[in-house]
Amino acid sequence: MRLRRRTTGFDDDIFDTMAPGVQRIMQQGLSLEQAMELAVPALHKALDEVTPRIGRDLVRQAPRMLRQYRRRNRRFERRLRKHWGQALDRFYAIVVYAEEIGRELYRMHLEEADDEEFDAVFEALIGLYARACRVAREVHHLLSGGFPFGALARSRTLHELAVITIVIADYGREDEHADLADRFIQHAWIARYRDAKLYQESREALGQEPLSNEDMAQMQQQHDLLIAKYGKTYSKDYG
Repeated sequence: MRLRRRTTGFDDDIFDTMAPGVQRIMQQGLSLEQAMELAVPALHKALDEVTPRIGRDLVRQAPRMLRQYRRRNRRFERRLRKHWGQALDRFYAIVVYAEEIGRELYRMHLEEADDEEFDAVFEALIGLYARACRVAREVHHLLSGGFPFGALARSRTLHELAVITIVIADYGREDEHADLADRFIQHAWIARYRDAKLYQESREALGQEPLSNEDMAQMQQQHDLLIAKYGKTYSKDYG
């Protein structure tokens, strides 16, 4: 049985490095599966040998390669705009108008609000509004670049933000759900502490400095206070 190449590029180098050894193992009467299992150490060695050369080739070839792909991308984006440009511009105009409306509403709120009174519902809603505007920009950017499925994924996020906004707007000022907006805003501490723990676990591999013990203690204290106030389920997503 003879091994046949099925790939190109980087995989070719790995194939050329490993194939003779795997072939010799198979000639000793072992199956392909057994030969491949024995070949794993050889694969690691091949990667160590090939990767530096691939890296050097990439650095050398990158300027020419990038020029070619940028020209190709510009041609593609021109074709895309020829067909969808008007729709994309209208969508972008809607996003800009939405941002301006939100900015004006926030200005009016600051002028009318009591400086000593914190309106949790308004703060939650204006924060969601800002996030929705940013996500809408992401949708436009992805569509303009020819990534419709990525844009669809961000559109689902936009829908999620709309649902949360509607729930807080409809129920946040009712006595039965008086703490709803506070719960939403304060949940950021839960996510912040979870992310900080993950960072601490991974920071050495990333070559980053650890967070200070004081910062971690402050985040944990806030996390624990919120869990004690709202219950264990608050520690989860959408808690």
